Amino acid sequence: MGRMTYNALQPPFPEHKPEDQPARQAAVENELKFHTARLDVAAIQNLYDVHDTTEMREELRAALNVSEALDAQQREIVQDYYFHLYAFAKAKGFDAKKAGTLLSICREIFDADAATNAPSESMEKSFERLEAQLLRHAEFRPPKALDIFDEGDVQEIIEWMLHNYFRHYKLYKAIFTKRRSDVFSQAAPFAVEAPRDPLPLSSFLPLRVEVDMPEDAPAPAPGPAPAPAA
Repeated sequence: MGRMTYNALQPPFPEHKPEDQPARQAAVENELKFHTARLDVAAIQNLYDVHDTTEMREELRAALNVSEALDAQQREIVQDYYFHLYAFAKAKGFDAKKAGTLLSICREIFDADAATNAPSESMEKSFERLEAQLLRHAEFRPPKALDIFDEGDVQEIIEWMLHNYFRHYKLYKAIFTKRRSDVFSQAAPFAVEAPRDPLPLSSFLPLRVEVDMPEDAPAPAPGPAPAPAA
């Protein structure tokens, strides 16, 4: 498979003055409470002290509230996805706030993709949602945007998602999206049924034959008796 490419993002990443730090930190805290409403940030913080792979996967599953409605295979795949995403965040030196925000964003993308199989929901639409969420968290513009990630973080996250999620996008959709059943029925074009063959007239009228018989003619009157011979 060829290397996936994308257009480099060119958002503004403004520098901040020291006096902006208190308000900036408060805005970050508010954003975490909003965006991680389904995420246990304390559990993400505790993950940094876990070194056993199996235990870490279970902690991630609990922190991200992986649905119990999934079957065993689906849960295993979801846990792999979040485990490798967290490993990426840890390898890049993200703190618990950055890692938690990244997990929350990527879960939102994953859940939206798995929720529908509508043809209008394409991989391109999914990638656009990811870009929008990352940019929303990459500049200090409260209440619309916060700078949890810097420019380098955004580029590295996009690279990771391209090669570890979007490359397998169709496979994820096939496994997690409910299959649609199409029912076909035949109908006449333009909803106009073809006329049926006409029924014979005998099916509507009783079959009765009437024959006009001539009346009996009266017997002819007897003629005069013949004259006797001479």
